[in-house]
Amino acid sequence: MAKSTINQLYLNMNELDRVEMNEKIIIYQPYDEVQILLAENASCLAVKTYLKMLNRDFTVKSCANAEFMAPSGKRTKLPVVQIGNFIAAEFDPIINLFEHKSMSLTENFEAEDKDDLVTYMSLVDMILTNTELYISWCDELVLKEITKKRNGSVYPFPLNHIQNSRKRYAVIKQLRFYDWANLTFEEVVDKVDKLCQTLVAKLGDRDYFFGSNPTELDALVFGHLFCIFTMELPSSVSLLKETINKYSQLTQFCGRIEKKYFGKIKN
Repeated sequence: MAKSTINQLYLNMNELDRVEMNEKIIIYQPYDEVQILLAENASCLAVKTYLKMLNRDFTVKSCANAEFMAPSGKRTKLPVVQIGNFIAAEFDPIINLFEHKSMSLTENFEAEDKDDLVTYMSLVDMILTNTELYISWCDELVLKEITKKRNGSVYPFPLNHIQNSRKRYAVIKQLRFYDWANLTFEEVVDKVDKLCQTLVAKLGDRDYFFGSNPTELDALVFGHLFCIFTMELPSSVSLLKETINKYSQLTQFCGRIEKKYFGKIKN
């Protein structure tokens, strides 16, 4: 879809009342097999899981320029979701759209629980998205063997190198904003370890983080953890998976979500 077309589709948030939620939902994302990167894949999976939790059907369309279709975005700019003549990009804006239309998973939450939910979601997004970006763009082996090949796969030479340099510059700038750019890999894993401890304490022996029903937090955590579990990464960063795998509550949580909403289980 051309950028000019996207500009025509984009509506100001003040015009959300005109969005017809019974329209077909289309998710635009990079190509799964050859292009999509870890952080982008996690964001896309989180949105798909959220829509499944809402019992909303959707169609996925893969395209090389998906991230450039987004009218805005602060992290991955993905996925791009189109509903009728409205588009939104990234997890939070997409959730805000559905909440504005009274289609939230947590519409009956008390204010205190709602604040708690937002706090956990912000923590998960910051730590796991930063981790995924760090792994992809700061680890030299991952950058060489995976990131550059996948990110540049849809562009001809020398545009592939230009796009890789442009994307890496933007990611490093973003990581610097959060004081992550100069961390060691071990320091990154330590942050993930502490987050996992926090999530396990919140989850307890329940199926979902806030009880017997799923919330936006469940979709977000699953999207990130499942992609880290299943993404093929070099042994140089295997400590990340090993650290998360220590927490059986989280691996079982991912298994439950996958089985219920996607109908399959991967080891």
